[in-house]
Amino acid sequence: MIVGMIAGDGLIEALHTAAPDPSLAAKLALFGRFVGSWDLDWTGRNAAGRPLSARGELHFGWVLGGRAIQDIWIVPGRGQPGEGEPPHAFHGSTLRFYDRPSTPGARPGSSRSTGA
Repeated sequence: MIVGMIAGDGLIEALHTAAPDPSLAAKLALFGRFVGSWDLDWTGRNAAGRPLSARGELHFGWVLGGRAIQDIWIVPGRGQPGEGEPPHAFHGSTLRFYDRPSTPGARPGSSRSTGA
């Protein structure tokens, strides 16, 4: 049962953290090296198969107590031509975390992603 609202930006405070969990830092290094904010040149195709391109943003950060890395894609980037204009503008996110060998079906050292 929810009993009351908490002051502040609870989602941001609960989700984001400044560094990886020390026990997982080496295992998450594959994607951890990208933590930060990046400009990108995105290319794709429209429904008719014609090429499209746009300037975008890609942000990586530590989340969930440093046990995972989340990325956020924004294409076109904020303030860029076509921003927020469907059908070719999009926001996306991926959560990457290390699968411990005890996870059923996981290979030791594997990394799983879930896209949104």
